[in-house]
Amino acid sequence: MNKLVVVLAVVAACRKGGDKPSGGSGGGSGGGATAGSGSAAAPAAKGSAAAATTGSAGAGSAAASSAKKPAQATKQQRADYTKHMRAGYAAQKTSSWAAAVPEFEAATVAIPGDQRALTELGYSAMLAGDYAKAKKVDVEALAVTIGDKKVKAMGLYNLGLVQEKLGDKDGALHSFVTSLQLRPNATVEKEVGKLGTKPAADAPFCAAGADPCICVWTDAFGEPGTGSDDDKATCDNDATDIPASLAGYGYRAYHVHELYDDLTYLLDEKNQLVAKIRGEGGHGHFYHTLEVKSADVKTVGGHKVLLLETESDESSTTPAMSEDPRVDAVEEDYTTNSVTVCVLADAKAKTPTRCVLHDVPRSHTYKSYDETDNGSGDMIEKPGPSGETTLDIALADDGTATVKLLKGSLDPSDQPLVGPHKLW
Repeated sequence: MNKLVVVLAVVAACRKGGDKPSGGSGGGSGGGATAGSGSAAAPAAKGSAAAATTGSAGAGSAAASSAKKPAQATKQQRADYTKHMRAGYAAQKTSSWAAAVPEFEAATVAIPGDQRALTELGYSAMLAGDYAKAKKVDVEALAVTIGDKKVKAMGLYNLGLVQEKLGDKDGALHSFVTSLQLRPNATVEKEVGKLGTKPAADAPFCAAGADPCICVWTDAFGEPGTGSDDDKATCDNDATDIPASLAGYGYRAYHVHELYDDLTYLLDEKNQLVAKIRGEGGHGHFYHTLEVKSADVKTVGGHKVLLLETESDESSTTPAMSEDPRVDAVEEDYTTNSVTVCVLADAKAKTPTRCVLHDVPRSHTYKSYDETDNGSGDMIEKPGPSGETTLDIALADDGTATVKLLKGSLDPSDQPLVGPHKLW
């Protein structure tokens, strides 16, 4: 049996322990995280990058985004942020939710667009009974977490709780189900069950007849946008981003822009998601880019199979929540490669595109540094933890794609990728 073998390498994002106090339960409480959502707020590079195959990148790597790398927060901004975050966590520990709200609000003023502060603010506002504020902040938090599946799943859970309290059953169900699609979780499943239904298996990315822009915008930012000034968001069909190898397949690329981020989705002929193929943006201390590296169409077992490679770069400078006063900030850099595997539509056989594997990590490097005072007022960088994981994908002529973990470890949300997958 002939096999096309794709070797993948990933570096596990080893997280630094003790970065924040143990108080609080914002953001991550329903998603099964440890106390406080802040521990999950830093970007864990997931899903973005590449098939290990030969060939050019096609048109997908064109079109640079208009987003610019944001200025790094100053030392004073980080100090103000840390002071208010600690005060907010302290209020959460005693369930003083009304007192926690202004502290987290002040943290978002110190560093605008910070996902950790926004998530804690939304959760605290909900428990303080200010559902309108909680919903507004939860949507804003989701808008700045488009690159991280786990954190986005937690944010959707928070939003769903608020929507449920506001009587928006349909909205809550959508948020909970979308959260489960990103990360299976028993607590979120219980919330779905409370609404009297079960999460739909293999729910379509875009329902038949739905506006693709609404589908894309909803996936990117949590709730449907209108493109109004209030949303500060737009959506357009950008054909220049479609890889040349996919010409004639009826694919379309939809670009969405929000206050902090640009992101382009590649949809198939049925408006179902193939992959996120381009992006750039940042907020506060976080910056990310995403681009297509290659889009190769191979013949496997008589079928046309797309191996789409992307690369994502993410960086952040996070104010340190360590009790050590010498540590001012933690710098983190991620580069992630992933591969999406799709069987392309066959007009003669009347079969649609079928993407069996989305964003299988290929290579992920993680580096972290502590910015530490050397005692003379100068800041020095001290290397932090890192790790490495290697994956392998074998495509067989019988239509089986087998993913194996060769080295390292995977995030639980990526564990279902391991094992055999039938392409057709």
